[in-house]
Amino acid sequence: MAQAYLGRGGLYAILGQPEKVKIDLQQAAILFLQQNNMAAYEQVMQILQILQKLGG
Repeated sequence: MAQAYLGRGGLYAILGQPEKVKIDLQQAAILFLQQNNMAAYEQVMQILQILQKLGG
């Protein structure tokens, strides 16, 4: 399920919908954390930090 949110977040990025990107990536991060998939969690968090710096 986390992968689905991650993928949909990518599609929203292509479609230019940054708020939906943020929501889906946050949900993906939560699910990766619940799955103890720390590598994926950290990658998603890094993406979210970059988006925040870009004003997204």
